[in-house]
Amino acid sequence: MDEGRRAPPNGHDQDEDWRTLPPIDLADVVRWRGQEPAEIVFTVEGLVPQGMVTLLTSIGGAGKTLLQQMAGTAVASGTANFLGRACVVGRAAGVYAEDPDSVLHLRQSRINSQLGVGYDRLGGRLFLQSYFGLSVQLWRNRRPTPFMAALEQQLARIEALRLLTLDNAALLYAGDENSRPEVTEFLATLNGLADRLTLSESCYRRMPANPTMARRYESPLGRQPGSMPADRCSS
Repeated sequence: MDEGRRAPPNGHDQDEDWRTLPPIDLADVVRWRGQEPAEIVFTVEGLVPQGMVTLLTSIGGAGKTLLQQMAGTAVASGTANFLGRACVVGRAAGVYAEDPDSVLHLRQSRINSQLGVGYDRLGGRLFLQSYFGLSVQLWRNRRPTPFMAALEQQLARIEALRLLTLDNAALLYAGDENSRPEVTEFLATLNGLADRLTLSESCYRRMPANPTMARRYESPLGRQPGSMPADRCSS
């Protein structure tokens, strides 16, 4: 998708959405003539495509937040391996609404020890922010919140951002989890955010969610034909 056809920024008037949609009568496939199609790039090979939302779901207490923090550490440290799969190398960020900073600190120390990496290796590459006890909804009243717009601006300032984790849906999403249209609209907004952040670099999002609801909206992710091996996109 070319830059002129990307999703509009968060915080815009949704009543005007139809005015920003690309016209189908200008979508002639001749625009692809003579151009090689871009390969699909995976942050975690075969599992997490860049520039798109990936849902991480399970029952409570299964370790979703730990996996997210481990994934961010793997990407930022350049270990190039997460759960036995190749991953890209770059910067990573995490929004943690459920855990206080002290918990993130304790968990990070244990992850560093397990992976054999130090803070000198992660400095300037891994950004973990606790929003424990704060109102940080990304979606409310069927539209993105001002915080989501501000967050996007902050993320855009992180150079070579390859991975973003959002934890968790219960605290970041203030919409109706049982409304298929609203949940779909929220995920579409997150996809737009991911797409815009790939203008300069690549990023991916993980949104832990209610497993029952996730099965309704989550597309199965597997290795796609022609996908780019993760080690070919290392920064």
